[in-house]
Amino acid sequence: GAIEKTIAENQTQINKLHLQLTQLEEEFSLLNEDSKSGQNQDSDGPIQNVEEKIAGMQKELEFIQAKIKQIQRILTEKQKKLAELKSTIQIHNQMNSGNRAVEEILKLKNKPEFKQVYGTIAQLGKCSKKYEVAMNEAGGNRFSFIVVEDKQTATSCIQYLKAKNIGRASFIPLRDISYSKNDNNLPNDPKLIGRAVDLIEFDEYYTPAFEFVFGRTLIVEDLETASRLKVPFRRITLDGDVVESSNLM
Repeated sequence: GAIEKTIAENQTQINKLHLQLTQLEEEFSLLNEDSKSGQNQDSDGPIQNVEEKIAGMQKELEFIQAKIKQIQRILTEKQKKLAELKSTIQIHNQMNSGNRAVEEILKLKNKPEFKQVYGTIAQLGKCSKKYEVAMNEAGGNRFSFIVVEDKQTATSCIQYLKAKNIGRASFIPLRDISYSKNDNNLPNDPKLIGRAVDLIEFDEYYTPAFEFVFGRTLIVEDLETASRLKVPFRRITLDGDVVESSNLM
């Protein structure tokens, strides 16, 4: 893009300045040697000129290097925002991915016989933008899983879909879903942010659903930490890199 082109152009200019500085420094060294040996009695003027040129180029070099650092900071921020935007779009697409079965069930929520249909995982929880990329990996296609009260409600929904020949959907029955909560043995590591489920805001009533989807996933700062931790949890970095509980990467 345009930012990368600007960085490349400035880097080329820096390389040219480095070359010119090297040449001037060599010239300065020769003039200095001549002055010391007495071969050039009038060498103070040329030496001063070279020193001034070197000082000027060094200032120009420092200015361009500072400019490149500023541009790189802007580029990093834009890349981070782009990753967050892509993650948000992916979550939205997973929730509205043309899965007609999910859409049809959600339309039934207002009907008395389907009042125990609560919504998808994507609809019922939210997290800080800082964790969106990691959460997108943690949730995957389970963002479209529909949370319902119990197996009976899930069965009614499945029968409805079959009768209408609409398709399939996955359901999490709050009263019947099995999950294991194990957050007591986490290592004390400064780069371990925490369990994914603990970084999501949701109504406490939906805890079984969110524990089922996110409870066995840890969010960490970087891949080195994810690889280093010896825990029976899936580890996901803020950038979305995944290390499975089996250490598959």
